[in-house]
Amino acid sequence: MVVCGMCARSGKVLYWLDDESVQEPSYTAPKYVPPEFRETEEVVENYALRIRNAMNRLAVKREVVAERINEKLSLLEKFESGNLTPDIKTAKKLEKELGIKLIEKVQEEVTTSIKQSSQFKELTLADMLVEKKKKEK
Repeated sequence: MVVCGMCARSGKVLYWLDDESVQEPSYTAPKYVPPEFRETEEVVENYALRIRNAMNRLAVKREVVAERINEKLSLLEKFESGNLTPDIKTAKKLEKELGIKLIEKVQEEVTTSIKQSSQFKELTLADMLVEKKKKEK
């Protein structure tokens, strides 16, 4: 049976396929790739409380704020009650108008998948297991 270098490490090599020229297995472990991060913007969790407190602190009417940010009053009321989360564009308008912080920068990890079995020319144990599972379905 032909196995990859990782699988061969867990057992004992009885003999090499090519006895005349003893060679190391062709498997090379994938190099460590540090995770990549992407920075995105999100609306803070307690946005409704922040909006409500800012409007009370400024003693400004909802109608005035809605007109200044060019949004409907009903939409502003939904933001204030927490029934609807503002999109980034609207949150930025509210930040500017009310003088509060509603958006935070968040780093997300971007993962890349490496298909290791594609590195081998021969069928590996992992390939055999995948094929077996496909047949069982």
